Amino acid sequence: MNSKLKTTTEDSLAAAKKTASLENASNAGGDSDEQIMWACAHYNRTGEIADILLAGFDQLGKWVGLRPNSNGWKFDESLTRLISKETIPQERLVHINGKNEAILLSSFVTYSNDTLLLDYQHINGSLFAQSTKKILAPQLQSVAGYLLVESAIEFEAPELQFVGRNMQVGSVIKLITPHLKKVGGWLGARSATEFHAPQLRNVGSDLLLPSITEFDAPCLKSVDGILDANSAKTFHAPALQSVYLSLNAAAATEIHVPSLQTVGGLLGADSVLEFRAPQICNVIGDLRVLSALEIRALNLVSVSGSLLADSAKVIIAPKLQCGGEGLGPAKGHFHPKHFF
Repeated sequence: MNSKLKTTTEDSLAAAKKTASLENASNAGGDSDEQIMWACAHYNRTGEIADILLAGFDQLGKWVGLRPNSNGWKFDESLTRLISKETIPQERLVHINGKNEAILLSSFVTYSNDTLLLDYQHINGSLFAQSTKKILAPQLQSVAGYLLVESAIEFEAPELQFVGRNMQVGSVIKLITPHLKKVGGWLGARSATEFHAPQLRNVGSDLLLPSITEFDAPCLKSVDGILDANSAKTFHAPALQSVYLSLNAAAATEIHVPSLQTVGGLLGADSVLEFRAPQICNVIGDLRVLSALEIRALNLVSVSGSLLADSAKVIIAPKLQCGGEGLGPAKGHFHPKHFF
């Protein structure tokens, strides 16, 4: 197939506008199935590669593939065979916007062990660094796709604000992202003992930080999956309102969640001595506060699992329904001297 790699002037201008800001860069990580399917059909018909497909190429213009599925839709084998023979010219891969910011319109892929220095402000595809031990990205603000740096021991991205899909930094000991606001998929840093993301507001799936010693996320509002901070001695999340699945903070002796309203699974606070959650209404799994001497949950209506509060002397939960199937006190382990 003779490929036509040039887009029209209008398409190029539209692409430049799309990538000129962080907000628009974030949209690139959420391209719909319909858009991708249209681009594939357009390629099959004309040989032209639309900008939306550039995320499937690397920084050298070689096809590396989109993820196994893009929002649930898979490439057919015939398309993959055809497009894998294409090479995108370098001048099409990098765009300089009106702010003099460098935007990589493709993905960045490396298998090198050498230190990686990235000088882009935005990556519209994904960042894959499989074997790299040290990654320096002093100006990087957004990655619209995946950010997977499984082997990196050092990851420095002080200006990073947005990751559109999953962010995995499995071997990093200190995860310092002072400007990170949103991760569209899950955020995993299984080896990190230190986590600093003071502006983080939303995580679109799991937040997995099983090794950190302190959990401090002052702006975090929602986690749309599991929140695992099982080793943290303190848990500070004053703006947190909802955790879609379980919240695991079993080692924390201090838990500060004044805005928390709903936990969709287990709420594990095994070691806390005083449990206060003034806004919490519903716990869909167990509420496990085994060491708490006092429990204050003025708006708690239901615990669908068990209320495990073996050490409690006082439980102040005036709205908690005590009768009926699946309600906490009806099936919990608790022996308070006073129940209000």
